[in-house]
Amino acid sequence: RYSMLQFVDKNVTNALIESVVESVNQLIRKLIGDEALLGGECWYDPARNPQTQLEQGHVLFSYKLTVPLPFERGTFETEITGEYLATLGGTQ
Repeated sequence: RYSMLQFVDKNVTNALIESVVESVNQLIRKLIGDEALLGGECWYDPARNPQTQLEQGHVLFSYKLTVPLPFERGTFETEITGEYLATLGGTQ
């Protein structure tokens, strides 16, 4: 949200909307690269931005993301096999 301060008091234009969306998506890509997120995306939906809100300079941006979950348990499955007996006495 702090990264949006650079856009405050700018004129609401298509270029501004595209810049905001790209700025957020750039941050999301960085967080994915840092493995802080598994994925995410920001977008602008004109249908969710009524003219009355835009006239007041209020623009709604949507985003979704997935955070990595903590590893809680690992389970190992064991198979007892005789297939490696063939390696006895041979060179390894």
